[in-house]
Amino acid sequence: MFIAVERLGPRWTVKADALPVPQHSIDTAAHDVVIRLVRARQICPDSTVDPIYFVLYDVDSESRARELAAALVHTLGCCRWLERSNMAVAAASGVMYLEAAGISAKPDRKDAVAYKDLLLDPACTAGKIAALLRTWPTAT
Repeated sequence: MFIAVERLGPRWTVKADALPVPQHSIDTAAHDVVIRLVRARQICPDSTVDPIYFVLYDVDSESRARELAAALVHTLGCCRWLERSNMAVAAASGVMYLEAAGISAKPDRKDAVAYKDLLLDPACTAGKIAALLRTWPTAT
């Protein structure tokens, strides 16, 4: 799974690509969220979503783009495939989120297990994910 936040002029873009995760796709919940964001005029109507990739164009601020990326990590973490997948997928999504934020993280097994457990917790929120990711050791 690849998730990125990038600046395009004065606006921001959030991207996700499930292609690196064989036999898995972006959940329909993510599709529904994109439709709601377009209708609420929080992202550009040109934003796209399909079973393995999506891009949210024209996000108004970096903080909102990061918030949407964290929510995406949470949504994908609630997908059934993660439950059946190994901890490497959970850890990789967290590392990629931090990399997109300009932070090089180096989680160990304990960090990956805590992250997987949080993602599978029905009470998980984007705020809880962000708080947990901030505790991960950084790469030197």
